[in-house]
Amino acid sequence: MFRTITAASAALILVAAGAAMAAEEGWSGDVSLAFSQQSGTTETVSGTFDAKAERDWESDEVDLRLVATLGTSEERDSSRETTQNTQAFFGGWKHILTERFFIDSQSEVSRDGTQDRDLRLTLSTGPGYRAWIGEDPGKEHFDVSAGIGYRYEIYDGDRNNAAAEKSNDNF
Repeated sequence: MFRTITAASAALILVAAGAAMAAEEGWSGDVSLAFSQQSGTTETVSGTFDAKAERDWESDEVDLRLVATLGTSEERDSSRETTQNTQAFFGGWKHILTERFFIDSQSEVSRDGTQDRDLRLTLSTGPGYRAWIGEDPGKEHFDVSAGIGYRYEIYDGDRNNAAAEKSNDNF
């Protein structure tokens, strides 16, 4: 019960912060809450909180996103199992060079309790090309990007072997 109240309070605070941020010229955002309950031989309950904010300047774009999901399943006469438990914060920056070319950088900080992943940190950057432009370029386009990235992960119980979980990825 306390966790539900805490989560609801955090959601309301983020909605209020999002509304205040949207009042500043140039920022736009969306907040969504989803709840699902299914019953039968297996009872499943899940919820998702998703908040996104974007800001555009003449030649730069910034986007931020926070996503949290929690879900449990329970078969009759069985114990409850957590089937979803993830939280993630994403950030991105795009610098427009020309109508078609840009530089794109992305980052992620996340955890996933169902995979016993305590931390994932990713950073990537590289050039991009706007391959298709529709009537409204801000909403109708297809971008392709390439570059280099780095990922660092720590899994539950592997804190002493964290160096083994490091990996370099090309994005």
